[in-house]
Amino acid sequence: GEDLVNHCVNDILVHGARPIGFLDYFASGRLDPRIAAEVVSGVARGCRAHGMPLVGGETAEMPDVYRAGEYDLAGTIIGVVAEGEALPGDRVRAGDVLIGYAASGFHTNGYSLLRRVLFGDMALGLTEELPGTGRVVVEVLLDVHRSYLAAVWPVRTAVHALAHITGGGIPGNLARALPPNVDAVVRAGGWPVPAACRVVQAGGGIADEEMRQVFNLGLGLIAVCPLDVVASARDAAQGAGVETWVVGEVVAGSGRVRWEGGSG
Repeated sequence: GEDLVNHCVNDILVHGARPIGFLDYFASGRLDPRIAAEVVSGVARGCRAHGMPLVGGETAEMPDVYRAGEYDLAGTIIGVVAEGEALPGDRVRAGDVLIGYAASGFHTNGYSLLRRVLFGDMALGLTEELPGTGRVVVEVLLDVHRSYLAAVWPVRTAVHALAHITGGGIPGNLARALPPNVDAVVRAGGWPVPAACRVVQAGGGIADEEMRQVFNLGLGLIAVCPLDVVASARDAAQGAGVETWVVGEVVAGSGRVRWEGGSG
């Protein structure tokens, strides 16, 4: 539930919007009140953390749709932004800098591939240690998707664009923040790729390109900002407890994301 709220908060944050309300939808074949209450409590926890109300929701039982023990969770977020403070990406210019914000884990993407690698290729159980991490598999998989609202809000009007790194990875999401006359150059090796990502890549024999398209590789958000905003943006993130790195720059181009440098 908290994953869902934070993911949605980030999705509207990239437009410069502040969350003001949330609705949830919980569906199952047969309602288990205990599980439903635990999930909705996570939604409520995420809402409280952002000072917004859980304004409503829907609980549905559909035994012909869902198998026993399975449930579906979805949410709708409402946000507000002044037109003059929105971030459509049209201010991005050659010479801008890319700031990567640390992810708290795999966030909410790539789990089909994770299940295949961890439970298939590597034959691990939920309570077994994920090699090289010092943590068990279930702990790694349940790390809560980080919200970047507190880290970005103080400088939201100074940055030129934001990209929430979800499905499609860094290339797919950062490209949407670029106008057609520039490229984003990401410097591989410019930040520490988490051990869990490297373990999954090795365990599943996954190519670098697929890793980049599926996982966040340790960066949950990328800000595109002018050079003179870099220090204040990183200070704001540090104040919110989020580590950042300068991971690349914007150059003249055609709206593409390019990787340069070593591994990553």
